[in-house]
Order: sequence, then structure tokens, then C-alpha cells
Amino acid sequence: MAPLGTLGSVRAIPGRSANPRDRTRPCERCGEPFTSGRVKARFCSGQCRAAAARGRTRKALLTEVDELERTFSAAIRRLRHEITTRYSP
Repeated sequence: MAPLGTLGSVRAIPGRSANPRDRTRPCERCGEPFTSGRVKARFCSGQCRAAAARGRTRKALLTEVDELERTFSAAIRRLRHEITTRYSP
């Protein structure tokens, strides 16, 4: 067995590459290449991570508003038609 501090004593850490260049990838938000200490890192900074989260939230809210708008537009059209046919002079 090799003494401590020699190459023989280095153990691989699960989820980490021995070569940092293997962990260089583009940021999912801004596209800038970055090197991460974590294998699963997706963003180059906390700012990009937070902006991506805000974007996901915004997209979900806009989708919900669009669905509500379609639902209520149809209901309003039905009511308008009913009122004009029922109460026409």
C-alpha cells in the first residue's frame, strides 16, 4: 500500500472528475463556458440560476393567464349571446 500523500492514496470522489477541464460546459442561461466543482452544475453563477428560476416562474404564470383568458373569453361570449338573444327588443 502506498503511503499517504502519494498518487496511490488518491481515491476518486463519486460525481467528480479528476480533470477540471472535463467539467467545463456552457451556462444554460447565458451560454458562457464555466468550470464547475460539481458534475451537475447547470449555471455559471447564482445570478444566472436565479434569473432562470424567475424565467420558469414567469412562463408558468403566463401560461396560466392564457388559459384563464381563453376560458373566460368563451364564457363572456356565451353570456353576451344569451343576453342579446333573450332580451332583444
